[in-house]
Amino acid sequence: MSIKRITYLLSILLIVGLFDVSAKETRREICVDFKIATDRIDVNYRENATRLSEIVNLLESTPQSDIIAVTFCGAASPEGKADLNRRLSHERMLALERAVTAKVSIPAEKIRHDDQYIPWGYLISNVKHSDLEGRDEAVRIMAQYRRGVDSETIVERLRQINGGSLWSEISRRYFSGMRKSCAVVTIIIADDVPDEDLDEVPQKQEMMPIIFLDDTARVYTPTPAPVNPQPTVVKPVAPQPAPVVVDTVRHEKNRFYLRTNLLGWAALNANAAIEVDFGRRWSFAFATYGTSLDYFSRELKFRTLSFQPELRFWLTGRDGWFVGAHAAMTYFNFAFDGDYRYQDHNGKNPALGGGISLGYRKPIGKRGRWRLEFAIGGGIYKLKYDKFVNGKNGELVGTYDKTFYGVDNAAVSIVYTFDRKHGRNAR
Repeated sequence: MSIKRITYLLSILLIVGLFDVSAKETRREICVDFKIATDRIDVNYRENATRLSEIVNLLESTPQSDIIAVTFCGAASPEGKADLNRRLSHERMLALERAVTAKVSIPAEKIRHDDQYIPWGYLISNVKHSDLEGRDEAVRIMAQYRRGVDSETIVERLRQINGGSLWSEISRRYFSGMRKSCAVVTIIIADDVPDEDLDEVPQKQEMMPIIFLDDTARVYTPTPAPVNPQPTVVKPVAPQPAPVVVDTVRHEKNRFYLRTNLLGWAALNANAAIEVDFGRRWSFAFATYGTSLDYFSRELKFRTLSFQPELRFWLTGRDGWFVGAHAAMTYFNFAFDGDYRYQDHNGKNPALGGGISLGYRKPIGKRGRWRLEFAIGGGIYKLKYDKFVNGKNGELVGTYDKTFYGVDNAAVSIVYTFDRKHGRNAR
């Protein structure tokens, strides 16, 4: 395939990508609260009934075509054993998903999960902006989660500050705000929506850092209330639940994927591919195929060694439909139980070319780690090959140059997903 043609195909994908950039993406995070050590949603606890209604109303009032993803998240406060926190965050995530999907239908391919979360970023932001004595040392210790220090070690070190008094005050002030499950709804909006219309945050509620965004998310500080000159009796007030927050910061985690084509294995062709996200709608993949086997006789073989890089553009973001532009280099040795065998010239002149592909990917399983992918592609290749008599030590018939065009890829693949997010320890 000529450089000119490859450049043309890539230009088409880039133009499509430019149209995508013109759209804005916003994210609404709505959370419900849990009592300590529980994973059941109590609709009478705090504002859970209102929050559940807000999630359902948001999903019902937004066209499904505008919804990029609905991420169900689970969080736990850091006291207690890590195994308990992991179970609580997972079960809280599932509890909210069940409560929401019982009332509104969400396409399975748009559902995401994040259940491995003790929101250290939330706690760091609050402690950093507090008046607590020893807060700087506490922030330094909590920030060690980014280097993979486990939560139990962090808690043990926090308990040693000021004889445990700082830990007690942090627990009293902030832990109830960490026992949450959230629905994060990512939506495409039109360019002509004024930015001020996005800030639909209730003004009478204290605004907290967004739990499921990185530490770089905006931290909101409420305006201090005027001092009442009359003496008043102050009663302890439990921290208010995090309100509905609209934010335009992109936070969906980049991922990389490991996949293998089942059709390739059915043809006795070992294969594997890796793929890396580098944007909400773009990814890059590299696949390799190879086999040195005959099909049960010397006269029937389909030996290949192939390398195929591919640039993909996702029409609906991360999963669903995609189009791709790929290049390929393939060494080959074919014999189809006929009179002749075909091999790349001298075994050193692989087929070179590339093409375009169309595919669809969907999550499978409860945790969203596994995916099933279907793809088909076509391309154009420049061939220089030798033609032999099909038999043992068959003589050379001739060397030929040819341009091939047609289907060059068909795949039904199993995919495993890895998150590319650093500093998250098991919780």
